Amino acid sequence: MPSPSGDQWQFKKLLGSGSFGEVLLYQLGVGETSEYIALKRCKSILQLDNLKRWRDEVEFMRNLEHPNIVQGRPVPPELEAKPNEPPCLAMEFCSRGDLRKKLSELPNMCGLPEAEILLLSKHIASAMEYLHKSDIIHRDIKPENIMVQDWKGQNMYKLTDLGFAKDSKNQPATSFVGTKEYMAPELYSETQYTKTADYWSFGTVLSEIITGNRPFMLSVLPVVKWHEIIAKKHIKDIGYYEDCNGNLSYAKNVLEPHQLCRPMRESLEKLLVLLLCRCPRTRGGDLRDGRPVFYHGLETILVCKVIHVRCMMDGAMASFPTRSNDAVVDLHKTLISVTGLPADQHLLLLAHGERLTDGTTILHSLFKNHNGDRIVYLYPKSFPVKTNFYIPLKTPMVEALMTGKHLQVSENGFKVMWKQSIHYCHNLIREALARQTGFIAYLNYNLKRKASLNQCAEEMKRCLHRLQAKAEFFLESMSTDTQQYARQVATGFSAKVFYDKLKSMEEEIQEVTQEPEQDVKEIERKVDETMRFIYETQKNAERLKTVEGLQETSKKCDLSFRKFKEENKVKRREHMDLTPIQNQINEAHKQFCEYNHGIFKQIGEVQRSCLMIEDVMAKIQDCVRKMEERQNQISELQREKQKYIWDILNNTIIKKKESDAQVQRQLSRSKSLVGPTTPPFPLAAPSPSGTQGPVFEPQTDMQESMSIMNQSMQMHSDFDTIMRSVSEEQRQQAEELNSLNWGHLDGT
Repeated sequence: MPSPSGDQWQFKKLLGSGSFGEVLLYQLGVGETSEYIALKRCKSILQLDNLKRWRDEVEFMRNLEHPNIVQGRPVPPELEAKPNEPPCLAMEFCSRGDLRKKLSELPNMCGLPEAEILLLSKHIASAMEYLHKSDIIHRDIKPENIMVQDWKGQNMYKLTDLGFAKDSKNQPATSFVGTKEYMAPELYSETQYTKTADYWSFGTVLSEIITGNRPFMLSVLPVVKWHEIIAKKHIKDIGYYEDCNGNLSYAKNVLEPHQLCRPMRESLEKLLVLLLCRCPRTRGGDLRDGRPVFYHGLETILVCKVIHVRCMMDGAMASFPTRSNDAVVDLHKTLISVTGLPADQHLLLLAHGERLTDGTTILHSLFKNHNGDRIVYLYPKSFPVKTNFYIPLKTPMVEALMTGKHLQVSENGFKVMWKQSIHYCHNLIREALARQTGFIAYLNYNLKRKASLNQCAEEMKRCLHRLQAKAEFFLESMSTDTQQYARQVATGFSAKVFYDKLKSMEEEIQEVTQEPEQDVKEIERKVDETMRFIYETQKNAERLKTVEGLQETSKKCDLSFRKFKEENKVKRREHMDLTPIQNQINEAHKQFCEYNHGIFKQIGEVQRSCLMIEDVMAKIQDCVRKMEERQNQISELQREKQKYIWDILNNTIIKKKESDAQVQRQLSRSKSLVGPTTPPFPLAAPSPSGTQGPVFEPQTDMQESMSIMNQSMQMHSDFDTIMRSVSEEQRQQAEELNSLNWGHLDGT
């Protein structure tokens, strides 16, 4: 594999060394374009059987191709073995080391986090099934042979070291090979065995990454004693452990401490029962669709989506497996039985403060493309936060170390005491950080509600401005109506009922705007008071004690553990001073309690500010509703005023028609009296009988007719005046309405 640039592969460091070989790291080039390989080469003279295993491993690694098996690479020519030496093996370099290194990290001494356990189980089971389908038994599955690769920032676990691998297609496996702590019981009996031997090794690794300890203590027990333990174990026993009094006993459950939630613990316990079965023929379970049952069981575990709900009333965590169609409303129903709180008291938040309000939302969709824990934070809306918050309990082993009862256990039990004590300190940090995350989510939610309150308050002000503008416009139009009415009164036209109605409306409008203005002022005062309280809450949250003090104490515990490991090599337990670690654990416990007291006090303050916001927002909504009703009331008064005006016009028209009819009648009467012509009227002559006939007085009748005509013309003039006045008023109102600047009412 020559380099186009002419660069040479440079030795960087020794990655590992075994009985026959060593693994070296080589680098080609520099910077971001550099390449790395892990080169495995033989360091001693091999006997024929070991030489065959060496060549088989090289052949296996070069031919196998699976994402969870370390990939073979071509050996650079300059790094090839000499002709008389076993061939070298070039492999991809896994930058994050092996699983043993990861388990040795202090936070993982009593098991990996749940997400890592599931990820590793998925990857190694897939690699193991691939090998078995190729008729290859690995025979040495252990943490040292599981590499950790960086894949897009995530861990990818890969199986490696096929030095003891066996092609079982043409020849049965009988050799006693492997690492004794992970070897299946049948390998000790020197009989034929099958791929189920790998199931036992995988089960042992799985148990170790869950608890930090191997399940059957082979490393501290004689082989004969270990065989007796395995022979006597019940089919459902998945471990054999020492308690704080030095007593040994079987266990059907995963023992504390670990980092599994209840549903996952129960599911993995069933899987371990299948993998750690002492009978090789039934180990792994019956075949289903050509595969052992445990593969199906593992796949069921991996597709199961568990929702973790951290109750921020006391800090406790509850976990619930969910189905693909489970919605938020289903989670509420489950929480009712767990918390005793009614659903309307549940405030469910995600880590960034988003509230789960839509009950139909599918839970799985909330965590789409989410690789970590699916956590929802539960807060009571109005119920008080508890002061007796949840504190992780010390295991019996930790209590024994704290009380100086460490001499009752074996050397291995003494190491377990120390490991669990360190785990306890790190667990306190994990719990404190989890509660801090929940508190920050509550603060973010509170800030979002604060922003909503500001928006509602601004909308309330705009609503008041709209009401005031509508009332002002109505009063101005009424003033115009009153002025026009006064002019008409001067001409002899009057309608007292209309005038009284205008005055009544004016008083009513003033009352309509007066009450909302007072309400808005009072609500603005409450808004200011709430904002000040939220500001103080935020300031107090910034002054809240962090977990840094707890982390410093935990670092001291880590140093004490490293010192213990050194002293344990040269000192007997009875000569060790345990006072430092005891004091440090007590200090960590005290700091955790102080931190929780502060954070739950702050949660109570945030809860109070949330209640204040809800109370003010309810008042704002009620105030806005009332102002909208008053706007409708003004519109109704406007319609009523217009109706009065048009009623007066209609009455005027009716009177005009009646007047016109009366004029016509008078003219008809005059014509009938005057006759068809209008000559000078002769003096009346006496009747023949000596009596006087009807006398016609033209001057009097003409005066009466002219009077009626004048009245009619006056009424015509009044009507025209009123019509012009109304038209002019409507025009002025339209111009005033158009000339008003309404932009401030729309927030522009």
